[in-house]
Amino acid sequence: MSWGRVTDEASGGFLAAMASPEVRNPVSLLLLILVYGAAGYLVEALADLPGRMNNVWYETTFLVYPLLVLWGSPFAFAAHRWAIRDSNGRWIPGLAGWRAAANGPATGFLTPSRVAWVAVAALLMPLFLNTYGSWKGMLPALRPFSFDQAISEVDRALHFGRLPWEHLQPLLGRPAITRTIDVLYILWLPLNASVLVWQGWSGKHELKARFFLSYVLIYIVLGTGMAIALSSAGPCYYSAVTGQPSPYAPLLDYLGTLDAGQPLIAVRIQRTLWENYASGFGMPFVGISAMPSVHVAVAVLFALVGWRTATWLGWLLTVYALVVLVGSIHLGWHYAVDGYVSIVGGLAIWAAVGAVRTRTRGGPALAH
Repeated sequence: MSWGRVTDEASGGFLAAMASPEVRNPVSLLLLILVYGAAGYLVEALADLPGRMNNVWYETTFLVYPLLVLWGSPFAFAAHRWAIRDSNGRWIPGLAGWRAAANGPATGFLTPSRVAWVAVAALLMPLFLNTYGSWKGMLPALRPFSFDQAISEVDRALHFGRLPWEHLQPLLGRPAITRTIDVLYILWLPLNASVLVWQGWSGKHELKARFFLSYVLIYIVLGTGMAIALSSAGPCYYSAVTGQPSPYAPLLDYLGTLDAGQPLIAVRIQRTLWENYASGFGMPFVGISAMPSVHVAVAVLFALVGWRTATWLGWLLTVYALVVLVGSIHLGWHYAVDGYVSIVGGLAIWAAVGAVRTRTRGGPALAH
């Protein structure tokens, strides 16, 4: 076989791979995110909110995610090598297994599909998260907080005439428990980044395509659209935004007492968010929005991916999602109904994305 024929076949195979649905899916995701960002700039201009979208280019995010992806690469390759099997389904031992994992025709590691999804995690997700952070900073200006009192009353009605925190406080209102929940709750941030990196490197193409699209839609539909429609600040800011005595004052006093003894992460962040809001200073990722809870919806999404990966991981991430739900109430971040709506919304988005992908299997945007 001539060298020209070899190179022609190789280039043809590469172009075919680049045209495959596995590679087109990330391109479609990019287009969705660009539309979301363009809408943000349009709203910024129409609402006369100059500079609110500047954080789209917040540099730290663009530095951190590529480094995380690079750091995760040896672990991803080791997992890929462990999963390599021969045509009879047997594990390939020794150097042959490593060779198959590195560049086997059907088992190679750096396929165009994987490279495309790694680029999503390393480059596209920072752009998207910065865009969401910029949108979130505009929310109170687009629609001032106006639903806290109504949402609180719904909470009371759903929980037998008492607010959810009042049911939880006798069980959780102990310093050691509260501090544990406080730490577990803030771990959502590194977990979020870790799952994005994990899914970028994952070889389960259908699962991660469904994950990334669901992830983006949760932030757009729930965290932006619904957050504008049901603009609310949360229990920790109840009195400040309603002008009424806060039924959450005893909870906030308890949290404040703990914070005075030893810093409580939630209280410190809540204070920073309000100072940023009150001053109008556009720090990145410090917008205020309670309904619905993106934290809860994303934690539920992680659990769904966990169940489709391993039973033990599904259980672990389900328990963590429950901790986030309970913690959001106990730490004064959210009304319980914020979490309930987020669970239903997150499950609905996951189901809708799955249904669309099933119907369009083989199509350019949503296929395997």
